[in-house]
Amino acid sequence: MKSIVKSVVFSYIALILSKNVVNGFSFGSNELKSLALVLIALSLLNMFMVPIFKLISLPFSGIVFIFFSFMLNLITLYVLTVLIPDFKMVASNLPQLRILGFMIPSRNLTLFWSAMLSSLVFTLVYGFFDWMSRR
Repeated sequence: MKSIVKSVVFSYIALILSKNVVNGFSFGSNELKSLALVLIALSLLNMFMVPIFKLISLPFSGIVFIFFSFMLNLITLYVLTVLIPDFKMVASNLPQLRILGFMIPSRNLTLFWSAMLSSLVFTLVYGFFDWMSRR
């Protein structure tokens, strides 16, 4: 039970943070229902599929595991756009970002790049919280 709650909470944080950073998701008119369905699907994915990918990528740790998780989340998010009618991935706009004096200009992202970046942010945030909970 503890792992289910942990997975749902981490998925919620990662999904909301990904939506706020990239703004690549649209939950439609019934936002709460769509969000709940997406959370359940992503939580189940991260609870059951990630251990399988850990086993597959056992000889290669680190970046290969992150790549597998990233691709799995990207495919899952795309499938969820087909299965949940209100959930959509949309093209987005990244605002200008200034970090330690370096400026990253604003960019208009196509649907493809918006989905890629949203999935990457989701994977990294979920992985970070999962790593912190094991410590």
